[in-house]
Amino acid sequence: MQTQQTMLRKQILMPPEMAGRVQKIAEAREISFGEAVRTMVEAFDDTVKPDETAMLEALADALIASTQDTVKRVDALITRLDKTHKLLEKADGRKR
Repeated sequence: MQTQQTMLRKQILMPPEMAGRVQKIAEAREISFGEAVRTMVEAFDDTVKPDETAMLEALADALIASTQDTVKRVDALITRLDKTHKLLEKADGRKR
């Protein structure tokens, strides 16, 4: 059984949009606003070092670039498939 901890009341300021997001999370999980904030604080990993942050940002940038390249290639393939499909439809129409 979990023991009851002493709680401190703290007034915090946050943009209305952020407060709205926290409220939606709290409602979806059927918990209080305060419990949602406490859960998020517990989930926050403050052990990440600056050099790890730089590495993670570089990795994220590489993943974004790779994804953008993949999207361009898929778009090019779709264009080629559309052209091929039109050619096949024309060829099929001539045979009838």
